Amino acid sequence: MNAQARFTCLVMIAAILTGVVMAASTDSDSFCHRVAIYETEYERKMKLADLHYSDTTGDARDVQVIGNFAYLADGPSGLAVIDVSDPTNPGIPVYVDTSGDANDVYVTGGFAFVADGPSGLAVIDVSVPLSPGDPVYEDTSGVAHGVAVSEDFAFVADGFSGLAIIDISDPVDPGTPIYADTTGEARDVYVSGGFVFVADGFSGLAVIDVSNSSDPGTPVYMDTSGYARDVIVEEDFAYVADYHSGLAVMNVSDPTSPGAPVYEDLISDTYGLDVQGDFAYVADGLSGLVAVDVSDPLNPGTIVYLDTSGISNNVFVDQDYAYVADGSSGLAVIRIIDLPSPVVDTSHTPAAPSDNNPVTIIATVHYSGEVAEVKLSYSTDNQLMWTNVTMNLESGANWTATIPAQPGNTIVFYRVHARNVLGLWVTSDLKSYTVRTTQGTGLELVVGGGVMMVAVVLALVMLRRERHN
Repeated sequence: MNAQARFTCLVMIAAILTGVVMAASTDSDSFCHRVAIYETEYERKMKLADLHYSDTTGDARDVQVIGNFAYLADGPSGLAVIDVSDPTNPGIPVYVDTSGDANDVYVTGGFAFVADGPSGLAVIDVSVPLSPGDPVYEDTSGVAHGVAVSEDFAFVADGFSGLAIIDISDPVDPGTPIYADTTGEARDVYVSGGFVFVADGFSGLAVIDVSNSSDPGTPVYMDTSGYARDVIVEEDFAYVADYHSGLAVMNVSDPTSPGAPVYEDLISDTYGLDVQGDFAYVADGLSGLVAVDVSDPLNPGTIVYLDTSGISNNVFVDQDYAYVADGSSGLAVIRIIDLPSPVVDTSHTPAAPSDNNPVTIIATVHYSGEVAEVKLSYSTDNQLMWTNVTMNLESGANWTATIPAQPGNTIVFYRVHARNVLGLWVTSDLKSYTVRTTQGTGLELVVGGGVMMVAVVLALVMLRRERHN
């Protein structure tokens, strides 16, 4: 979203806070009206009973959990190590400062490999996690944003230098980088099956054959509509955190020919993600942690938001907990085993309304835990302005609200938002209907009347000629 759109959004949210019931957005999928609901109706209150923090001195940007320890890339504070043997009571961080800016971390074999911004790759001995060693560096020509390790090589997302490949067979003496340039800005990497998948900024997803690490192949691209910041590959699918375009999913069963992405737009800007089971857990910036049902990867389903107090930059899922690198709030730990799987089905009646028909929206809400409230949002101007209406419980799980009659040929878009007593929101699919015209407009009557008058005049002229003859 551009600066002007964000400014418009903030103005409209301010209007909502003073009692106005509509929100606006210049984005096609209505960023603002959803922010308005989540920010003002829910008021971002912490209603999750199992959410725990360990603050850090820096800016938590990435996290990985190995055993009983969480390792955070903590920006200007370097590497932070936190005891999470009791996830509900994370310990006090232990730090190893780095000379750059710790953006990403990958832990394996007793070493933490840190993408350290302008300092390139930093390697830290963490064989004794709470007594880490001093960093060893291998500089790169770009800015190290992301890192992944496979066998004897570290693969670094090196900004505008593309992919940097570093031999770490001797971790305390890393080799000289070998580069595979990309057309975008390499932000993160994932290694799978002899290929490196690069989140390449405005160039989308880049896939590079590294079966011969000393001679990487030419990148193959699949563009995305946003700015690719993070990537995870699970089985045949790549999941991309695509910044303002939300979650992008594409089929990479043939890595040399990735499929076209499908998207699930989210409230905020997506920075990072992890995938476990049927859910993609997305770090969605100001909106915290988002769980998206990807049991059918190319048709993402139910979305559940779990708010955090900071800016959610990345997430690592381990067993029953999601560990979130939460910016200035440090490490956030969220229990996810009881994550609800809500369903909101919607329909409208009459199915084909005319211009004198109000339309009833029916939402059937199935949610674990008591449903606290249900909101209808509808737009009559191609999703630029949205009106929010509180729905009424009619019977069982059915909620209703009415959209007033609209002029003929109007396309009405609508979706429903439901919140349970835990404060978790879920959003239905976007639907629409087109209003039929049942009578002519004033212009049509004028034109029709004019034609009739001409016909009458012509008839009189012809009758007069006949009489004259």
